[in-house]
Amino acid sequence: MALDIVFPPIQLSKTEEDIVIKILETPAFRKYLQGLASEAAKDLLSASVHKIDKDSLVVAHAVTQATLQVIYTLLTAVPTTKE
Repeated sequence: MALDIVFPPIQLSKTEEDIVIKILETPAFRKYLQGLASEAAKDLLSASVHKIDKDSLVVAHAVTQATLQVIYTLLTAVPTTKE
């Protein structure tokens, strides 16, 4: 089965791209993403304190790392201008 069947390519119009960029540049949205990153990191740190088993901690670490990678990608996708 080709992945294009399961996940068909999505093409954005120029207007849609502009909307996405405007949203990514919004300070409130950036602050929201930073809050999500902070909560993900806190969850991982508290998991080790709660003495969960090693396998669960490995999974939690992988999920947190993936979450932080996505947030980082969104935060760095559009360069911000410092005023």
